[in-house]
Amino acid sequence: MGAVSEVSHGLFGQELRGSVGVEGENQPGDVVIVERLLMGVGMADLDVGAAITKFQREIMGWPKADGRVDPGGRTFAALRKHQPKPQQGKPHGEAAAGAAAPAAAASKPAAPPELGGLENWPTVLPVAKRDKKTKITLTKGEDQVNIPEIDVPELTAEQKTLVEKIKANRETLPEYAIKKTTYHGNKGMVLGDSGANEKLTPTQLQGDANDPAAKARKVAFKELGHEGTVDSINTYDDQILTWGKGFSGKSGSMNEVLMIMFEQDPEARAVLLRAGIDCGRNSWRVVNTDTGMIETDDNALRLMQFDKKLLGVFVTLGRDPEHQQHALDAQWAAMEKHAAHIPEYAYDWPESSIALAAHLAHWSPAFGWGTHPKSFEKTGGDLVEIAGVWGRLAASNPKYTTVLKNGAIVGPYDMMHEGHRLLGFADGAGGKAVKAAAEIITGTRDEIGDDPKYTNHVLFPVYDKKNQYYDIGMAGN
Repeated sequence: MGAVSEVSHGLFGQELRGSVGVEGENQPGDVVIVERLLMGVGMADLDVGAAITKFQREIMGWPKADGRVDPGGRTFAALRKHQPKPQQGKPHGEAAAGAAAPAAAASKPAAPPELGGLENWPTVLPVAKRDKKTKITLTKGEDQVNIPEIDVPELTAEQKTLVEKIKANRETLPEYAIKKTTYHGNKGMVLGDSGANEKLTPTQLQGDANDPAAKARKVAFKELGHEGTVDSINTYDDQILTWGKGFSGKSGSMNEVLMIMFEQDPEARAVLLRAGIDCGRNSWRVVNTDTGMIETDDNALRLMQFDKKLLGVFVTLGRDPEHQQHALDAQWAAMEKHAAHIPEYAYDWPESSIALAAHLAHWSPAFGWGTHPKSFEKTGGDLVEIAGVWGRLAASNPKYTTVLKNGAIVGPYDMMHEGHRLLGFADGAGGKAVKAAAEIITGTRDEIGDDPKYTNHVLFPVYDKKNQYYDIGMAGN
């Protein structure tokens, strides 16, 4: 491709050079183009080949989908045709009275930024090959990661030059007041707190539109804003790196936000690339300047976990006036695809019910109404029923719940911790309703599991009280 790297082609190119997907050529730049198009139709959460197959079956109506996109082919044309229209600062196509879209949220993307060759590093530098024994780890209670030594190849002159440029760029990065913290015994870094007092508004929610759908979305955004300010950082939990209003680097939700942001703000990706950071829809790449190699995925996130300079790059994207509105709009766009994708039946629910259901979905998308909209309809907005539905859906994952012998479901240990989960979301409305409705029962899990009167009940532990539970019975059934 001459001077145009695979990364530049993927970020800014419009045409495919080869096939992508099942049995395709899968040149990296072409794959990124197709990932961008799949993201636009809401099918980027899957493996590329599987996502193409899903698109061909569900959108194109092909019973014998081949899972491949060919240059100039029908699937490529259909992907382009089904891309969402650019947002113009109007909520869901309705006029936003008196609302002018900020310059930062203009619908036409800026021209590709000049990177002076640095855009090439993701395809030029060698990739660190790590296995389970050599992966980058963090020991609980420690405040620095362990980076095992691995074989390092001799770098070429071009590779050395790229590494030196990235190293020099990192020296000039701003340092923000990101501080070390401890959470449940885990060390990490943190900046920012609840976004409850943040005065920023996504472009799509600006204006005076007060129809039921718009009001419900505003309730959801206000609630989810409590997860943090648009520039927040935390690295103290199992998600390794979380940015903004609760978007995780490990789960891929942070990647989704960034990919949306890059569409309207290509310079945002250039900011990352200059610092030796890059991401795809489901991947991370970070340059280790000590070795000149690229760390990937969880190893990449670990490399950044205690590095104030690298974490500060994401703070810049959420704080710099050039990028801030784009970052906020991208975070809202991701919310609206999932937790804030409010079913029509909930438009007239009490605000506390909308807020609780939205926050439960943001915290645990697999059990929220973005994934199970019909399950929450039957609650009618009742707070205890919402908690019960969530508990029954979460029963499929032992990370969140324990299912006893009689089918009783025990929720997370901190579900009723003051200021957290049910006693934090929606200003604690769900937890207060549970306390008012529940019977407190006492017994070991084995004893409760052997008692037929608790069959299929939903129980939430009384925080810091051994063998005590709030029993909300058959709620959510």
